[in-house]
Amino acid sequence: MAYIRTSDPRRERRMMQDDRLRPRPMQGDVLATPRSRLRPFERYDLPGLSRLLADPRVMRHSLHGVQDMAGSRRFLDACRASYADKGFGYWAVVHPVSRALMGFCGFDHEILDGERELAIGYRYAVHHWGRGLATEVALAVVAHAFAITDCESLVAVVDPTNVPSSRVAQNAGFVWESMTTLEGQRVKVYRRHRYREVRSC
Repeated sequence: MAYIRTSDPRRERRMMQDDRLRPRPMQGDVLATPRSRLRPFERYDLPGLSRLLADPRVMRHSLHGVQDMAGSRRFLDACRASYADKGFGYWAVVHPVSRALMGFCGFDHEILDGERELAIGYRYAVHHWGRGLATEVALAVVAHAFAITDCESLVAVVDPTNVPSSRVAQNAGFVWESMTTLEGQRVKVYRRHRYREVRSC
């Protein structure tokens, strides 16, 4: 991969270590929305992803809490393994021009009450909150999930105290269905059906 060249070797090393300045490939985007592009996570995303998952505000409602670099690497590796095994997973959400990492959104399997469900998940940097971006991307991801899988419904699993995330799910067409326990914590389950009469994935 080529990097920006400068006449100062020390500055060059600093720039190479700054993932925001590395070139971003334009090919390989999975989805496009008016304000974002979704693409597979790459190895060079680890610093930006680690900053996201280390932010206590972002991770306040996460079942796993704040992540260190090792935890972020495990998440990134799991995403990449999911692409290879299933053809889907959680994708990096990047700015359409700068390609800066804004968050992630996608879907993967989750076991709820003994049933294997296809669940949407999303998380964004704080400065992207409250602008409708999460709903915009979630709508595109839901449409994509129904287009590439034969799943008849999707779920969104939300901490009961996470009002903004519940609002995103509802704005994306999910309807509250039940409360359940996941990894020892009580969560709300929202569901969006491909066909209204079908109740399971």
